[in-house]
Amino acid sequence: MAALAWLTKNRSATSPAHADPALRPRFFPFVPKTVEAALRHALPALGHWRIAEDNGGAMRLERATRIMRFVDDVTVTLGAHSAGTVVDIASASRVGLGDFGQNRRNILEAYDALGVELMDVKPRAGDSGMLYCHYTPRPFKTVAPLFFDPAVAPLITPAALRARIVSIPETISVGAKLTLEAAGLFTWVAEITEWNPPYASTDKMLSGPFGYFVHRLSVAEAPGGTVISDRTHYRPLASPLMGLFTSGWLTAMFAERARLLDTYLDTRA
Repeated sequence: MAALAWLTKNRSATSPAHADPALRPRFFPFVPKTVEAALRHALPALGHWRIAEDNGGAMRLERATRIMRFVDDVTVTLGAHSAGTVVDIASASRVGLGDFGQNRRNILEAYDALGVELMDVKPRAGDSGMLYCHYTPRPFKTVAPLFFDPAVAPLITPAALRARIVSIPETISVGAKLTLEAAGLFTWVAEITEWNPPYASTDKMLSGPFGYFVHRLSVAEAPGGTVISDRTHYRPLASPLMGLFTSGWLTAMFAERARLLDTYLDTRA
């Protein structure tokens, strides 16, 4: 079905209940002015993006494909949130009946560039990065411990995306190793390098499908609720095409985990 859509659609846009988890609006725990400034710097710096109109809370950009130089029109809309900013993105091709997934890739590229710009620690030269943040209107004391409880981890791991925890220690500390399966295609072993419950943890891939992969989770109090942030630095092992897959899969995984977390919290309310 996805392949058919690529042949018959030349537009993609985020929406809260989108069937594709990677195309749901993104929340960032920064005020709109900070997000605006990050967008103005991050996207033109990629080289094939140009700001066509800038109206503060709405920005229209032109993104040229790398080979054929086809131009797509991308609109970024910022919405104020009690704990930060919600970013919606729409991308449309000027020519053609189908986009072969390019507009979806435009949206993911824009989110990735924005996330890296907002990161406190940037990826190393040659590496890619992603910042995914989720806000839940639940108190910190209810939410934070869940991310440090090995018994809860499988309940908020997106099985629908074929993500699975193969093994996890009953007690976790620095040096502990976990084995995960992703997309039903590959397995990797990660080591915990930081363990600071209920605030933060870091895991580093020891073996798996990436040249380099480090993920840091942080949980923080926010106005009226809690913000969960995932900062990922990675280097695809195979090719730049693997990087495109990685971005979409990671985004979808974190988005689905956010949905599962909210569902889990609702059942405990």
